[in-house]
Amino acid sequence: MEYRKCLVYFDKDRATSWIGDAAGEILAKKLSEPEGGVVGAVMVNADELRQELENAVKNHERYVVIFARDVIPHEVFDVVNEKDPYITLPQFPQRRFVNPKPEVLASETAYADTLLVKFLHRGGTIVWFGDVPFWYLTDPTDPKSKLELWIWPHISFFGVLGVVQVFNNIPQPTSEIYGAIRFPGSGSWLSKRPVLAPRDILLNDEDKIGICMEKGLFMPLAKTMVMNGTIVTWSVKLPDGSTYDLVEPLIRRLQITIGISRLTAQLNAENYAPITHSLQFSEEHGLTGMEKPQITITQPQPMSFAGHLSGFFKAYSAWIRCIGDYGLFIRLWDHEIRLKDEGGTLSEDDIIKIEASMTGLGLFRHLLGISCRKKVTS
Repeated sequence: MEYRKCLVYFDKDRATSWIGDAAGEILAKKLSEPEGGVVGAVMVNADELRQELENAVKNHERYVVIFARDVIPHEVFDVVNEKDPYITLPQFPQRRFVNPKPEVLASETAYADTLLVKFLHRGGTIVWFGDVPFWYLTDPTDPKSKLELWIWPHISFFGVLGVVQVFNNIPQPTSEIYGAIRFPGSGSWLSKRPVLAPRDILLNDEDKIGICMEKGLFMPLAKTMVMNGTIVTWSVKLPDGSTYDLVEPLIRRLQITIGISRLTAQLNAENYAPITHSLQFSEEHGLTGMEKPQITITQPQPMSFAGHLSGFFKAYSAWIRCIGDYGLFIRLWDHEIRLKDEGGTLSEDDIIKIEASMTGLGLFRHLLGISCRKKVTS
């Protein structure tokens, strides 16, 4: 068993999405409380998380970071123009999208220079619950608010994790692939944000996690069936005027058949017309003065034909993405984590069971061979 220093990120002064304040606090406290002569994870706020990750990167330490809030703090994912951190698009006046720094271009992987991604690529482990990872970022000017990253694919979850995101419009139950990984109740939950991954990186063998880390593969932990959903895609307009769909090659490699729901198309076909709005880097957005060619990011679409998709295909609701030098991104519980009095469905005992499923005899110890707890020595 390998001991790792574990951090649990919880900061009431930073935004969250699907993880409720009370539920997140219970999870963080349970992970960090002393128990039976051993110490657990260290609870950190956003500033402390930055300091810990700087130390991990500098000293090549393989920490584990468990996020008890599901919006990435800007302190560790520095991709935003802090003087002008957001833009409002005419078609989405109520939303606040990030205004990326001028040097963050689709033609480069500038996000790889951020502290969080350096940590991941150099052997760190991240555990993520709730809403889509790398979908939101805290607003530097108003940290309790969130900015949306999805309009910029090269700095969003797709750029970092390389998986295809599915929005499950009719959430379906999950089934766990490995018996060691148990969740509250029957071990299932309703999956809302599963992903797809190409077959050539899939690893369906719990005894070969080492191979996953060596080769940068994708290991499913739980699966669900998508009956009606949306696949998020992005198109990037290159300097020569051509357009490249970042996700379409992965869709081809998935070798699945997906069609438009005939019923929904008949009922309201006009809702599924392709959207053609696009974003331009412009003086208004504070991105002029770049020596590199201009690039246009086209607004995300559900595939090329748009609309709701049906086809009863398999997707993964919990998974491990092996990245870089033995780094692990662990995705669990793609649904809200809120107590009943927060408008959710979970009890305090359910939250405790979620913690136990990770650090007890389940995911960490049985599958990964790591422990967050260490005996106190005098």
